[in-house]
Amino acid sequence: HTFEGFWIHPKAGKIVGALDLGGASTQISFTAKDKVKDPDSAFNLQLFGYKYELYTHSYLCYGMDQTLKKLQAYLHKVGF
Repeated sequence: HTFEGFWIHPKAGKIVGALDLGGASTQISFTAKDKVKDPDSAFNLQLFGYKYELYTHSYLCYGMDQTLKKLQAYLHKVGF
């Protein structure tokens, strides 16, 4: 099967990003309106002949499991 003819390049304002809430970390990626200043957070992608510069970053200790552990510790601390 091919996707030829199905891919329609969206307008710039219609392109969205992705958020991945993992167990230990959260990752976010989206197209940047301006040049990404931190080269470690920039990712260049070519898809169907179009070039994109993405901002992408992983936030360690902000995943679901880590957040629940922090919440449990806080509730224990305040005596809940």
